[in-house]
Amino acid sequence: MAMFPLLWSEVNQLKPNPLIAAISSFFVGGFLLAPYLAFARQSPYPTPVKPLPTRILGVVLLLVTIGLFIAAANTGNVAEYWSYVENNQFVRTMTVDFFLLAFIQITLMNRDAKRYKMSLWPLPYIPLFGLIFWLMIRHQKPFNEAPPKRERAEMKH
Repeated sequence: MAMFPLLWSEVNQLKPNPLIAAISSFFVGGFLLAPYLAFARQSPYPTPVKPLPTRILGVVLLLVTIGLFIAAANTGNVAEYWSYVENNQFVRTMTVDFFLLAFIQITLMNRDAKRYKMSLWPLPYIPLFGLIFWLMIRHQKPFNEAPPKRERAEMKH
């Protein structure tokens, strides 16, 4: 969910449209996004798209993520988790998916930051939390947004 706004910003930048990959990634995670990003091509005539407002989404995701981390710290057991990774295909797949999404996060955040002409080091390299903080601080308008149309000068009589 946190990567969706970044993929939304790529709608007119990449071909084929990244929204299909973004929506599908809710179900299959990074296993679909990685091949999409590897094979998607830059549009020959990219046009900016209005970015989604992400500040509130970032705050909500941050609160939920902190709550999940607190719950995991209080009730989790790392040794038990690793035994599940070794013995349960689903847990192993989700663990690999998390690391794959962390690598995808680096690519998408760097591309998004270029649109905003912002430096975001070290945020892309902090899995999940870096992305959530980026959603809270990114500007509302990308730098390459089309300038507003000028009003036609009134004709002099």
